[in-house]
Amino acid sequence: MRAAWVRAERDGEVREAARAWRQAAAVDGDAAAAIEALYPTPWPNPSILWSILTFFFVSFAVVGLFAAIVIPGDWSVTVTAFLLAAVLLVITECLRPSASGAAAASGAAAAFWAVTCFLVGVADSGGWGDLSLTKILLAGAVAWGATAWRWGYPVLAAFSAAFFFLLLARFPPGRGLWLVLGVLLAAACVPLLDRRELAPSHRRCAAAVFVVALAAVYAAVNLYSLDRHFVESVANWNGPASPSGVERALSALATAAFPLFVLAWGIRSRRALLLDLGIVF
Repeated sequence: MRAAWVRAERDGEVREAARAWRQAAAVDGDAAAAIEALYPTPWPNPSILWSILTFFFVSFAVVGLFAAIVIPGDWSVTVTAFLLAAVLLVITECLRPSASGAAAASGAAAAFWAVTCFLVGVADSGGWGDLSLTKILLAGAVAWGATAWRWGYPVLAAFSAAFFFLLLARFPPGRGLWLVLGVLLAAACVPLLDRRELAPSHRRCAAAVFVVALAAVYAAVNLYSLDRHFVESVANWNGPASPSGVERALSALATAAFPLFVLAWGIRSRRALLLDLGIVF
């Protein structure tokens, strides 16, 4: 991530803190205005509604362009997907620091579709078979992670983590891998949540990966997931015909205890993210 982007994000965090102080009456309006003047915004953050609309229109344009090239039959799907992914990556690089909220939202949508087109190319080159799914998950975990690191989009980081765990589920001990590596990945993300050396968007990416990792851990120990072979179904194998009584008892205990553990962790650390996760679990 470019230094100018990081500086802009840090200035944005200062402005948000100043507004929060103003709402809490910790500072007056003049002080808040002075802080915002010292840390001006180089580009606005688009609203959620505007981001959704922009994503829709960019998606319409990308899918329409892809269909217009492929349907006549002059270009192969693989070549078209890879070329379109490259073009979208360049567009994202140009739009990321834009002073326009619409352009910034378009850059995020372009990043999403760049990786999507890349994965379509990977899938088509492999023949869309069972082995191709493993290749797609591996390529997706790497590609989503690389784009999240470059441009700091937390949603893409979450996709990277999700593809990673789906890849782990392709192997017979998938449930155990979800449990062990999910715990390790979540533990690795904890110190990154407040690491000052990281850009704010990179800290948010770490938080997104943290959420996915904890969700994977809970899915691994959840009784409903165990009974329905949720993890095993990703690899198209059913696992044991039925879990033993001891396994179900341990899973039932973990299903009840894990949300309480996350809630207690959130209360002790005063992290709203953990409190929210505990409530959802």
